[in-house]
Amino acid sequence: MAPAAAYDEIADWYEHEFLAAVTTPGADPLGIDAALGSLLGPGAGACLEIGCGTGVRAGRVRDLGWTPFGIDISAAMLRHARGRLPAARADAVRLPVRDRCLPAVITVLAH
Repeated sequence: MAPAAAYDEIADWYEHEFLAAVTTPGADPLGIDAALGSLLGPGAGACLEIGCGTGVRAGRVRDLGWTPFGIDISAAMLRHARGRLPAARADAVRLPVRDRCLPAVITVLAH
């Protein structure tokens, strides 16, 4: 069994309290949706989100025309991501994809 990730402890708070405060429909208080629009932009094909957490950015990526999928090291965060995007538990140090096989890769608020 893999060790717990740091975000496993706060996944429920992150999903139900933090995200509720910053993902109100039509609001973009942190400028993330605007940044995705200008930096990622419209496109097609797969877009990997490294550190996808609860998958809350998948809708914006989809709105831009991409097909989102994600990885995160936190199993608890990934439980919340179900239904938002296909995702796998993986470490960014060892991505589960070949080099140069994706048209787009993003990371948002990962540290």
